[in-house]
Amino acid sequence: MSRGFVGHPLLSQLHTVEGYLRAVHCSVTPRGPALGRIEAALGALSPHRKVALQVPDFLSVPTLVGQSDLVAAVPSTLVKAHPERDRLHVFALPVPQARFTVMQH
Repeated sequence: MSRGFVGHPLLSQLHTVEGYLRAVHCSVTPRGPALGRIEAALGALSPHRKVALQVPDFLSVPTLVGQSDLVAAVPSTLVKAHPERDRLHVFALPVPQARFTVMQH
């Protein structure tokens, strides 16, 4: 699932690959800059997304997205439990993604 704030200027376009790529992204890269899951899926289509901010974990992403024009792909369970969830718009990623488990240690 992806997230953007409720008043995002591209809100009606984020469900398409073209609209998603027009947005500016926050990317979770636990081990530093690297090819992420989203880039791998987009790579098959050959476009690239604009990543303005990279963070090492998912925990800060809902707050960052809720206070900016950034969008981000995060686990839906994280947003459901976040105190600012009403400020966030949840939408399906426009590229297929395999399910994955987030583990914190």
